[in-house]
Amino acid sequence: MVQSRKQSQIVENRSYSRLLSEEGGGQQRRDNASYAMRKVIIVGDSGVGKTAIISRFVNGKMPGSGRSTMGATEKLKSIHFANSNKKLPLQIWDIPGADKFRTLSSIYFRDADAAILVCDATNKESFNNLKVAWLCELTAIAPETMLKVLVANKADLLDEHASTDSVGQCVTDKMLREFAVTKKAEFFKVSAKKN
Repeated sequence: MVQSRKQSQIVENRSYSRLLSEEGGGQQRRDNASYAMRKVIIVGDSGVGKTAIISRFVNGKMPGSGRSTMGATEKLKSIHFANSNKKLPLQIWDIPGADKFRTLSSIYFRDADAAILVCDATNKESFNNLKVAWLCELTAIAPETMLKVLVANKADLLDEHASTDSVGQCVTDKMLREFAVTKKAEFFKVSAKKN
């Protein structure tokens, strides 16, 4: 089941609060109008929809092509807090998932404030790779205080898979929950395609 907007908003507010806290290094700038820039990396296997999630978040729409990301790309987005009139600027790095770029990926892990770990909700192998490869690299290089968010993308395809033999290849809520609890992370099932 895809998380409701209200549930997502509550968890987002908790996540943003952690980015703003002292633990997350959330010092305010001198002008009191915004917080210091936060570095967010988005990682996962090739084809899980990392670029689509970023495009939906930053631009409000899906990217034009389904090509694999060639080299890391950066996007900027500010989160505005209506109750305080302040903003949180985010520097979001789309890390390529192809194996040939894996050695370069670790460069972007340093000094990251948050990591969004993305798997394909219909592909257990992409979830297992998050646990085995991506998270190991992150823990070896990134700061311990890094906020982690687990995202299972392509949740809109789960209904199609439920009625076929490929249902065993899907990532279950139980798998996501257990992984999130052990890694002290938030988790979401989302669909970049369906917003």
